[in-house]
Amino acid sequence: MTVHMIPPVCSPNATYTERQVFNEIRGIEVKEDIYCFQSIGLEKHRTKEHAECDFVMLTSRGLFCLEVKGGAIKRQDGIWKIGSGERTYTSTEGPFKQAEGCRWAVMKYLQNQRVLNRKDTIFGWGVVLPSVVFGYQDAEWSQEIVYDVRDLKKPFIEYLSRLTRYFEAKLEEKGNLLPPLISQERLRICADALRSDFDTGLTVLGLVIESQREVPSLSREQFRVLDLVLSPHNPRLICIGGPGTGKTLLGMEAARRIAEERQKVLYLCYNVELAAHLIATRGDGQFKIATLHKFMREIIVSAGISPEPPGGTPENDHFLNNYPLLFQEACEILLETDELPQFDAIVVDEAQDILSVSNLDCLSLILNGGLNGRWAMFLDQGDQANVYSRLDTAAFEALIATGAFIVELKENFRNPPKTATEAYYYSKSNAPECRRNLDSPVKFEGVASDKEAASKLRSLLVELIRDGVRPGDIAILSWRRAGQQLVDRDPPNVGKKLVAPRDARSDGNQILVSSIASYKGLESEITIVTDVPEILGDDWNTSLFIVALTRTRTKCYAIVPNDFIHWRSKKMLLSAKEIKGK
Repeated sequence: MTVHMIPPVCSPNATYTERQVFNEIRGIEVKEDIYCFQSIGLEKHRTKEHAECDFVMLTSRGLFCLEVKGGAIKRQDGIWKIGSGERTYTSTEGPFKQAEGCRWAVMKYLQNQRVLNRKDTIFGWGVVLPSVVFGYQDAEWSQEIVYDVRDLKKPFIEYLSRLTRYFEAKLEEKGNLLPPLISQERLRICADALRSDFDTGLTVLGLVIESQREVPSLSREQFRVLDLVLSPHNPRLICIGGPGTGKTLLGMEAARRIAEERQKVLYLCYNVELAAHLIATRGDGQFKIATLHKFMREIIVSAGISPEPPGGTPENDHFLNNYPLLFQEACEILLETDELPQFDAIVVDEAQDILSVSNLDCLSLILNGGLNGRWAMFLDQGDQANVYSRLDTAAFEALIATGAFIVELKENFRNPPKTATEAYYYSKSNAPECRRNLDSPVKFEGVASDKEAASKLRSLLVELIRDGVRPGDIAILSWRRAGQQLVDRDPPNVGKKLVAPRDARSDGNQILVSSIASYKGLESEITIVTDVPEILGDDWNTSLFIVALTRTRTKCYAIVPNDFIHWRSKKMLLSAKEIKGK
């Protein structure tokens, strides 16, 4: 059982005292589900056109509206003076009438929604004053509903229990029977009603803002990688790490620093989208950035050789088998005319998709000193290697044979912890230690048909854009290749253009669309995963799912078949039984 904080992180507009109370409530240890809403906007207040309740607590025993005030508090001649210093303000209403007024507004709303009536449960209220000792008595309030500095040393659940007992006693004084407990299902219905129609403060945009503020600095482990790759004593480096461990960041920084030594550097990766993103965001002025096959093509064409596949040859086979041969032939031609480019250092990202003996032979032709020259390889030997299944053991051993220094990255700097946990639940690899704190689990949306999936996608996009999320921070990822995806079969008309990452403008006003495999190496604040199969029945499907989830910095949505939801539930139940059996 848990405390459901809605929104899951404190609003960036909250006061210090409100953040303090938010953390106190979030830390409650409970035996049943409790819902806590922060900054609920009240449009149907008894005396105001619009009012706001700091916190609404929804439990099986009742609903409680809490008003939070920080700093000093004073009432003189009917005028309340609240706060300290420049933040002091006056009010004729005061916090107790504010909290009580909010209670009536919430009650009326839930009654109008026909989810909870006045006699169904207790509707209470309280005032939280954690900065002061508030021992004053008045006909307007009871000490039982006051939380002050003396309560800070106690669990917040004790205050909630005190409110419950107080309002239960008030009912009994009037000769009324205590209402029954609210069932967990009805609690959820009430929470959905509040969540969907009240202004709950921090939306997904707030979550994105919170995520962007949470930027961990480089760890000692990552600085060590840079020190190693820049040291003349370690001219060759193999850096191994899972998704989110910072391989691309380190590769780019290593290339930049080596280039500053007046060395000619070549930075290679596998994915077209990743290369386009790196060139667009970081430029290639100091050093050359390219995909392996684009660089090969440039060399092949410059030698006057056709790079096109022979008739009937599949493109993948051409790249894997013919390109290395054409590249080596081109190098021989250019070497004779002294036109073959030579590099002082090569940095390879996504090396698990590039490492083959034939590709290493090609790279050795344009690197000073060949494989005994200066290079750094950044790769994932785990799940991402299964996407293209091109990691050649013989090639990897050839790199090790050069005396390369090997270092492993074990910290995840990208994903929210619950998203990372979900991803690695399906993995055979050990999960890196997550350095993020953002509370943002994967949200699964079950669908029964393609039509329902398209409808869910459109609704989700409309909601995100309406909430202020920048379209360019949204990436729709698909199991399928371009032309066969959900967005191709039933395009969502949301007034924003959908483009491949490499075609996106810098204004961030276009939604990104990509296959999962093509988005490897990239990340986005919001990811929406589509075209998911009914089960993850093999390593390839499992790897794609892990890659999709681990592209997320803030929030991941997965639109999946209902059968996938059932399969996932059974898998987790079976896993729980196995753990219990041990």
